[in-house]
This record gives sequence, C-alpha cells and structure tokens, in this order.
Amino acid sequence: MGEQKKLIRPLLRLFKGYRILLLGDREFHSIKLAHWLHSKGIEFVLHQKQGTYIRQENESYQRLQSLG
Repeated sequence: MGEQKKLIRPLLRLFKGYRILLLGDREFHSIKLAHWLHSKGIEFVLHQKQGTYIRQENESYQRLQSLG
C-alpha cells in the first residue's frame, strides 16, 4: 500500500478542491487502500478478478463470478 499512496498523494495535492474518482486495476486493490481512500473522502472503483472471493456483512464468502 505504501507505493500506492506515493502515487496518489501528489495527485490529491494537485487536484485539491476537485471531486476525485480513482479507478484502480486488478493489481491495485487492497482493503487497507480502500479504507485509506474512504478516510480521505475519495471515491474509488477497484477492479477485481472474477475468481476473487468476497464477504458482505453477515454473509458467507462468495466468488464475484457467482454474483452476476
């Protein structure tokens, strides 16, 4: 996550005052990164492989592919 923050921080300063939407590819995803972006008020979309398993609150793990 450190390298990702190094890439993002200068952009946050450059676009201060603008609404930002960060689009990250599959190699850019991280739960910690998502929490950090959320804490900064940055909207984001992080692409995930279809084989990735996720767990929504109060549910069991599911493959993204099975969610349609």
